[in-house]
Amino acid sequence: LVANDLRPPRSQQTSVGIRQGIGGGLVTVSYNGIRGTNGMNYVRVSGWGGLGPNYSTAFATDDRVRTWYDALQLQIERPLRADTRWGGSLAYTAARAREQGQSTDIFWGFDDRFPTVADRPILRAPGNQAHTIVANAIALLPYDLRVSGIVSLGTGLTANATNASRGRGPFNEFTYVYEPPTRPFLGVGRVFNTQNLDLRVEKGIPVVGGQTASLALDLFNAFNSRNFGCFDGFINPTAERPNANFNRPNCAALGRRVQV
Repeated sequence: LVANDLRPPRSQQTSVGIRQGIGGGLVTVSYNGIRGTNGMNYVRVSGWGGLGPNYSTAFATDDRVRTWYDALQLQIERPLRADTRWGGSLAYTAARAREQGQSTDIFWGFDDRFPTVADRPILRAPGNQAHTIVANAIALLPYDLRVSGIVSLGTGLTANATNASRGRGPFNEFTYVYEPPTRPFLGVGRVFNTQNLDLRVEKGIPVVGGQTASLALDLFNAFNSRNFGCFDGFINPTAERPNANFNRPNCAALGRRVQV
């Protein structure tokens, strides 16, 4: 059942920042915020199998989904100039995304404890990565060689998952926000879920007419890091054995590879 007076989704977006030169570098601090309203979900308006032998469950639209996003970023840069031999940047982002209702899957959030969107609590949103670090650097070497690299670290993306600890089936299972497991980085801590380092060596080769061609060697995922995804977050009923595949991945990013 789709209402004929649904309100168009809307958002208010705000960004503010300050940038300051310090010596030969730049420091930037910025904030980005988004407030979204009028998102749409379907909610159940009948019990399972409650409409007779030919139809199962009836659903109706509910356009009261709200979202909140806040991110703070610190970036330190050293630009590569003609009089310097190296440059690079380091950026750290702390982000929090929340929602009331489902912002990414309009059918996912069925929960008998909360029959409408307005009844649902404000929860962390799927697809939110709390902490992200991206660093890059480039250096000029003799014989017109350029060496560069970029490292990306992330705590992992949240996802929707099912908690069936009360039992299987309708009126027992409910959804929750799953956080992927983390692992050590360079042997330190258990902070990041994804870790990736890409490297490049490039040499300029003069050709006719004052032009220059380049020969480049790329090494992607240099440490062959195991960047897994699609984790199993299903929680079995308490009366059953725990889910043996809980926290196990079902997909992965590409491993180490070379490109010329």
